[in-house]
Amino acid sequence: MRSLNPVSPALHDIPKIYINPSLKTCSHIFLRSDKVNPPLTPPYTGPHLVITRNDKNFIIDLNGKQSTVSIDRVKPAYLIADDTDHSVQTQSQPIIEEPTPAPPNPIKPSTTRCSRKVRLPKHLVTEYIV
Repeated sequence: MRSLNPVSPALHDIPKIYINPSLKTCSHIFLRSDKVNPPLTPPYTGPHLVITRNDKNFIIDLNGKQSTVSIDRVKPAYLIADDTDHSVQTQSQPIIEEPTPAPPNPIKPSTTRCSRKVRLPKHLVTEYIV
């Protein structure tokens, strides 16, 4: 018993948080809302402008005020540059739809897919099936 050494405990409870590498260079971020939201409410707000960043904190412009938030609550916002020219429009031929004629009355099958005969009550039949 004297020769037994204690075993170091397993560290199962240390959560590893993924930190996106592009957080070091991004200009805008999305901020996670840490409250209970109503259904169909987006979990992130933003994009918010990044003023300064540290290893663990971001100072962002939140509704016109500077706010310090943890790096755990943010993810980078990828903004699409709007370089397309919307003034050039192509003219296309107007599509003229011709009315389709109404299909003729379909012939009602007197047998089912399982080859069974369909027998309707006489008082419900309005047309005679030939």
